[in-house]
Amino acid sequence: MHTNNLSSLNKMTRSKNKKFNRRKLCRNVVLASSLLFGSAAFANNIYVTTSADEFTDNSSCSLREAIYAAVLNTPLFGCSPGSATGMDEIIIQVPRVYVNNDMNLNFNNSDLTIRADGSPGTSGFSPAIIDGSSSDASTYIRYGENTRLIGLQFENFTATPLIIEGGNQNEGDYLRFINNEAFSVPIGASGVYVDGSSGASMEMSNCSFEGGDAVNGAIQLENGGFFYAQRCSFFQNHAIVGGGAVSVRTFGSFNTLASTYAENSALSGGAIYAAEETSLLIEASTIVDNMDSYYLLTGAGLDARGYTEIYHSVLANIGDSGSPENCNSLAPDLNQPAGALVDSFGSNFFEGDSQSYGGTENCNFLDRNAGDLIGTDAKLDIINVEGKYPYRYYYEPKSDSPIRNAGDFCGEDMLNNTVPSGSNCNLGSVY
Repeated sequence: MHTNNLSSLNKMTRSKNKKFNRRKLCRNVVLASSLLFGSAAFANNIYVTTSADEFTDNSSCSLREAIYAAVLNTPLFGCSPGSATGMDEIIIQVPRVYVNNDMNLNFNNSDLTIRADGSPGTSGFSPAIIDGSSSDASTYIRYGENTRLIGLQFENFTATPLIIEGGNQNEGDYLRFINNEAFSVPIGASGVYVDGSSGASMEMSNCSFEGGDAVNGAIQLENGGFFYAQRCSFFQNHAIVGGGAVSVRTFGSFNTLASTYAENSALSGGAIYAAEETSLLIEASTIVDNMDSYYLLTGAGLDARGYTEIYHSVLANIGDSGSPENCNSLAPDLNQPAGALVDSFGSNFFEGDSQSYGGTENCNFLDRNAGDLIGTDAKLDIINVEGKYPYRYYYEPKSDSPIRNAGDFCGEDMLNNTVPSGSNCNLGSVY
């Protein structure tokens, strides 16, 4: 079974009364980055050969049939059997598969990988499209010990595309969620919903969430659900309620590293909304040109009502209308002092002036770090889109930008670029 050390992150971020141990957390993130999506011993390969969502005795193998063959370790119709030892790998060999009814991607405590054919991250790679246009169906991960999704594009869903209710080692790499809608409650995310009641979590790398329209953002976390997003972009997602990109509720935890949040919108928290008794860790990320529509200081970029740490990031360029504040935070109850909510650990850029601390006077900073930069213009170039799948959106600083070479947290950026050891790098998600 493929394992990693992000479970420690999950435990660390669940308590509202315990601050993040930043040094320990950074070590865990770096270690997780090296282990996440690492090599795994695969048992049997099962090949999906038809786009149809069927369960029929014929010579083809559908995705639904392949999952049953893998989990039950038996040949099924046109699908070869899974193995009782190791992690089976389902390889989708057709460009598109349809989901006509709710589909369990994993169950019965199995280790399973579902992936596109080819090598994600290389030029010319084409994802396997998971198409939800046929019905109001969702895909689920339930009870799986470890589910890995690689090179899949979820599109045209009219209900939450991926609902995770089980498994504390679920992983996704090179996933794209585009043009999905989800207007039902309480589950209403245009990308991924994580219910942590049974310890469910998702760790995702190299992902893109684009053009989603939902009640609760592209990602919705409930009941202690945990999500770790690294090298991801969230672009033009909309939520009716809170968090156009990410909505963290009921004890949920969200950590993000080297990611971009741009042109998202919601009633409150245009990019990220976090309710009371939740936790956020934002590192080396760019939160730009997002918008809230409530216009009552509810945070164009960030509405943080639990505990938040932010480091080496850019929070700037408020959207065309809505709240004049990039950030808002409120004390959750009388037991937590007002303002003891958002910690800056330095090397951030906040757009504004020194009086408003970067247009973030409503952030109620617990610690205002002397290493933060305050400016009226981050001087970012126009938004770019990556030239290959998963087509992530990003900003690069102009030559005279104050964020250029202003940081020292220089690992691997959103576009998988690295900086030579000992060199400075840009603030935000692109070094």
